[in-house]
Amino acid sequence: MGYIILGDKNRLAIEVSGVKSDSDLMGYARLWLDGVVLGDFSEYIYLDGYLLGGLHQMLNIGWITDEGLPTDIDQQFQYFEKKSTEGDDVGIDSYRVSFGTMTDSFDMWSYRKDNAITLIWRLREGRSVRDLDSSMVIYREYKIFCVNGLSSCI
Repeated sequence: MGYIILGDKNRLAIEVSGVKSDSDLMGYARLWLDGVVLGDFSEYIYLDGYLLGGLHQMLNIGWITDEGLPTDIDQQFQYFEKKSTEGDDVGIDSYRVSFGTMTDSFDMWSYRKDNAITLIWRLREGRSVRDLDSSMVIYREYKIFCVNGLSSCI
């Protein structure tokens, strides 16, 4: 089974495998963000649904205006999970991101603030991902910086 890597694994890349034809649009996929994998090749997915849908969701994520959002990634997870669990912020789950079954092993949140889209993720407790040491993804952060709107994201 051959792999196709689009982009640079050390910055941003999509790795795809197992696509049988151009019209099939199904295969295995995962993302690479700053050299760390996000996703798992264990699930055969709809590439135009799960993969592109997750990227679209992340790029269209809402602005977060709460000044109480911590800067520490560990505390950010606690912030989002507490608000989601306690139900004291009905819109908080709109910051939850999913790439379908390819990211079932991860908890992910994304938000827009300070001209950047930030994605934070961690490997769920008790989960493992091929090619990933669980200690690599306690908490990770990836920022896409935007100037003058999404059309200029880099």
